[in-house]
Formats: sequence, structure tokens, C-alpha cells
Amino acid sequence: MAAGHDDLGAGSSSFRLALCLLLAGWLVIAGYQLTRPHAMGVDEVQVANLVWYWQHGQLPYGDHHQPPVPFNPYGPLHPWLTAQVAALGVAPLLAARLLALLPLLAALALGVRWLASTAGRSPWPWLVAALLLASRPGFVFALRARVDGLAVALALTGFLVGLRARGRPSALLAALLLTAAALTKATMVSAPVALLAALWPTRRRRGLVIYALWLLLLAAAIGILQAATDGCYLAGLARPIEDWGRCFEVAFRPISTTGPWLVWVLLAWRSLPPATRREGQATCWYSWLALLVAAASGIACGSSWNYLLEFYASLAVGSAWLAAQLLQLPAARRPPAWPLTLQVALSLVYLPLSANPVPAAVTHAAAYQAARSRLQPLVAAGQRLAIVGNPAAAEALLDLGQPNGLDEVDCMALDRSAAGALAGRALASGKLDQILCGPELRPWRPTQ
Repeated sequence: MAAGHDDLGAGSSSFRLALCLLLAGWLVIAGYQLTRPHAMGVDEVQVANLVWYWQHGQLPYGDHHQPPVPFNPYGPLHPWLTAQVAALGVAPLLAARLLALLPLLAALALGVRWLASTAGRSPWPWLVAALLLASRPGFVFALRARVDGLAVALALTGFLVGLRARGRPSALLAALLLTAAALTKATMVSAPVALLAALWPTRRRRGLVIYALWLLLLAAAIGILQAATDGCYLAGLARPIEDWGRCFEVAFRPISTTGPWLVWVLLAWRSLPPATRREGQATCWYSWLALLVAAASGIACGSSWNYLLEFYASLAVGSAWLAAQLLQLPAARRPPAWPLTLQVALSLVYLPLSANPVPAAVTHAAAYQAARSRLQPLVAAGQRLAIVGNPAAAEALLDLGQPNGLDEVDCMALDRSAAGALAGRALASGKLDQILCGPELRPWRPTQ
């Protein structure tokens, strides 16, 4: 490529330097977080609790009105895979974290390779795609033992295979990947709809075949899970509505945290000729639909930045495609790179502060040791326990060989009366001997 045509304009050197600093910091935090022997919060304990059931040959779905049962609003794929990896000798938390991170990075690399191949050897598509790690969902949730990373990776890969590959086997593979994504997290519905919309003008039959196969495979899988769980699978996927207005907050979060990136995307899109824009409409569909689904899901209890991970992953792949197209234009027609530099500079300040894992890890590890000392004699005496309001103790209970059948009290954010009624039924059923609450692990009584 000719000199002056291997970058994206003014500020490119500053962008590379800032991004290198950010990636270096991200790797340090990733290395620290991946190697922590204990959970980083209630979300990781929840996943570890589900993995325990799979490790012991039990389906972690049940009637929430007949406790104890685990809180499980997810499909079976991520905790089941984690249990299989853990069976090879990998610590369950590490296995869950790797399954959240590595597939996502692989899907991102596949997207850059397939959609930005016209850039030749230029690193710019890869550098722009790395902005995913500068977003809060990519910086925080890609490193956590959660289902989101694997779900997004499967959805993005299925979308790419359906869009770029040819032939019937690839259509079946795309449908299988999209089904696996929905069986990891139920909100993974943007990719098949976006794929159908993208293929409709030119390859309508392929789009309809993939979409129909996805629906059939998903319906069959849900039917099997419903039968195996006595109808509890779909009931467990429904999270209580917390705030109807929160959908607007979630929808505008990208503007408040990644506004410069979005400005660059808009400038880059307007710089392209109309014919080239039509080629990129597929990823546009995907990004907009992913944002819409994330916003709609924001009304549910427990929704957070993780719901935006699919939007940012599709935006990163689309940005890589934009970078590849801009490199084919004369330098004078390319938009400036300063919004990208500003985005990374803001992330260098904002993200390490918001995602610093050290305090949480230190606090959780100390609480874990204290809880284990308290719980060990109770478990040794044969008592069946449940933990409420103490993730470290819930993790210690798992390590002592018992699952936590009341984690839904923490994760579903039940009100005081509903949580009390649920705990009372758990004790009255005779399936639990004690419920221990809070940092002090005080015994719960029905009068509380």
C-alpha cells in the first residue's frame, strides 16, 4: 500500500499509542482476574452454583415456588460446557471465565478476517475492532464467569457463517450456531433476524432456510428441555420486571460512554459511496437490533452493561469493515481518527477505575476464608444449608460440597415479604436445616 494510504488520517499515531496502553492495561487486569481462585461477585457464584448441579448429574431447573432450587435464567450450554472442562482438571471458575473470553475473541477475529479482508496487511481493521475491549461490557464482562461472552460469540459466528459462507452445510452450521447462542442466553435473537434482513434482497432463499432451521431447532431443543424439567425451563428464563423506564437508560448508555467511537462510525459511514454502504448494511442491521434487544431487556431485574455486549461486538466487527473500506479511499476523503483517539483516552481513565478487580478480589477472598471456617463444622455435621446475602459464603458452601438452593433470593431481588415466604417454605419442606444470612451468617427465622 502506498505511503500515506496505510492509516486512517490525522491522529492515527496517537490512537495507536493510546490503544497499546489500553490493551497493556487490559492484559494486566485480564491476567489478574483470570487467575483469581475465588469469585469476583455474586454473578460468578451464581454460575458456579449452576455448574455444581451439572457436575453432579442434575438439571439446574426447578419450580421456584418449591425451594430449594437454583436461580437459573439461562440456557444449559455454558454451565454444561464449564462442567465438561472442569472434569478435565481445570478449576470451574477458570473454565467458566475462559469460556466467556476465548470464544468471544475468536468470533471477533473471524469477523475482522471475513469482513475486512480487502484491507490487505494493514493493521487498522484489527486496531479498530480492538475498541470492543475499550467498551465497558468488553472490559468487564468478557473477563467474568458469565454466559454472555459465549452467547455473543456463538451468535456473531452464526451470523458471519450465514452471511459469508456458501452452500447447504454452511446454512445448517449457521442455524446450529444461532440455536446454540439462544440456548446459552435467551436474549440472543438479534443475529438471526438481522441475518434474514441482510440476505433478503439478494439471497432470500438462504435467509429463509437458515431462519426456519433456527426456529425448528430452537423449538425442538426447548421442547426437550421443557419435558426434562417438567415445564420449569421456560418459567426459569423469565426475570421479574424491575423498571419500565430503564430501557431508555440502557439504549443511551453507548452515547455516554462510547460517544466518540459512534461519532467516528457516523463520519466513516458518510464518507463511503452509496454502493459501498449497501454492502455494509448487514452489520448495521445487526448492531441496531442488538441495541434494541438490549434496551428492551433492560426492564428486567438484574440487567446491566452485559446486555450491551452483543451490540458492541457487532459494532466492533462493523467498525473493522468500515476501516477496511476507508483504506481503499483517497486520504483526503477519509474522516479524521481523532474520535478514536479520544475514545481510547477516555477509556484509559474510565475503565480501569470502573473495572478494577483488586478490591473486590481481596474482600471476597477474606470473606470466603471466614465463611468456610464457620460452615465447615456445620456441613461435617450433616446440616443442609442455604446462604442469603453473602456470595463468599455461598462459594465456600459449594467448595464444601453443597449447592445454594436460595441464591434466587439474591439474584432475583425479591422484596422482603416474598423472600421471607420463600425461605419459610424451604425450611418447612424439610429440605433445609438452616438458612444463614448476611455477612455475619446469622440464622434466619420465619419471624424475620
